[in-house]
Amino acid sequence: MKSTLLGVFLFGLATGPVFADCTAKDFSIDDLKVQSSQVGRPMMITGKLVNHCSAAAAAQIKIEARDASGNPVQSKMGWPGGTANIAPGDSASFSMGRMFRYSPEMSTYAAEVVTTRVW
Repeated sequence: MKSTLLGVFLFGLATGPVFADCTAKDFSIDDLKVQSSQVGRPMMITGKLVNHCSAAAAAQIKIEARDASGNPVQSKMGWPGGTANIAPGDSASFSMGRMFRYSPEMSTYAAEVVTTRVW
């Protein structure tokens, strides 16, 4: 019975998600640019996710559009590197504008790294 439980545990480790030794603090978002337009027109939200960790890893980011009071209007999350790890010191460009629908309430934008993992 003990060997069966150990096997199930080890199988779960082997097939489950692998988390990087890197943390969200090991990544930065550089060159965030937002070009909003008119209602019904696509937005452009671009930038670069940079890996400052000593290991290859991926990171999920969150971009939030806020109103003039700082309240969230819309937020979206994405993986700029897709299902590929970003090598130490390298970056992955992203464009997430098409995920947002422009609203005249949008005043400021914030981006943050929310989690990391190894693919």
